[in-house]
Amino acid sequence: MRCVRAARGGRVGAAMCVALFALAIVGARAQNAGQDVNTDCTCACAVSAEAEATKYDIAVGSEAACTSAKCITERPECYTGGSVTASYHDCTCHCCNVGSCQNGMQPYTFMANSPERCTASACASEFYQCPNDPNSDIANTATASFTFATYQDCTCGCKRSSGDAFEYKMFYAGSPEMCTANRCSSNYYACPDPGAHTVAEGGVVEATYSGVVPEAPAAPTPAPASSRVTVTSKSTEMPTYAAALISILVIGLVGTVVGIFVHRKVQAERGFRWVKFDENDDKRADADRV
Repeated sequence: MRCVRAARGGRVGAAMCVALFALAIVGARAQNAGQDVNTDCTCACAVSAEAEATKYDIAVGSEAACTSAKCITERPECYTGGSVTASYHDCTCHCCNVGSCQNGMQPYTFMANSPERCTASACASEFYQCPNDPNSDIANTATASFTFATYQDCTCGCKRSSGDAFEYKMFYAGSPEMCTANRCSSNYYACPDPGAHTVAEGGVVEATYSGVVPEAPAAPTPAPASSRVTVTSKSTEMPTYAAALISILVIGLVGTVVGIFVHRKVQAERGFRWVKFDENDDKRADADRV
């Protein structure tokens, strides 16, 4: 946004300019630093490898599509005989320093690889145009300074009809579940609402998540077999060998009791009685044998 001086009603024009600037900044804060992020590939082009390259940001829709060939197709400044390199970016900084915010915030891009590394302080470290301590003074554009950072992990590829070219918009979703075609439609006019009328006109809305996908929770490892008896309020668990040992002892005890009972019964039936031997009888028997 750029403010110009009106020929008449200068004060009114200045007031309107300040108001519009304030609305733009407030709107930006309401949309996660809410700049309209619409590029994801940086083309660095020069007439030769020795010459200083000029950078151009374009939208390609994915990291795989960010190639030198795509830069040559999209930008006339990039041509086959020159030096062309392409680099994907996922962090867009929108900044303006004191004295330049009247012309609006300018975008600066780099590869952060995570939302934690796409911050205002990171933007200030990467680009001198981004102030390290912005005052965010929306009331006075002449002395205002701003630094916003947007991590872009969701790309919306949209066209309203079959004759339109794809238009790309990027925003921070935070998870694959939040990167959906419906959210693209709700965020951007370029993305038509889903429905039969959109399909009939050849409209398309595609949402592609490029952030880190959370890992699925690991399956619980089975607990090692315990050699102890486990007692709970509902059940008692015992090792197999302990149960077998107890069974053998019980069977042996029952067999012993039954054997004693049968033996006594047989003794009773045969008239068994206890006999006491006198030691004198043993001596007489020995004398007889002599």
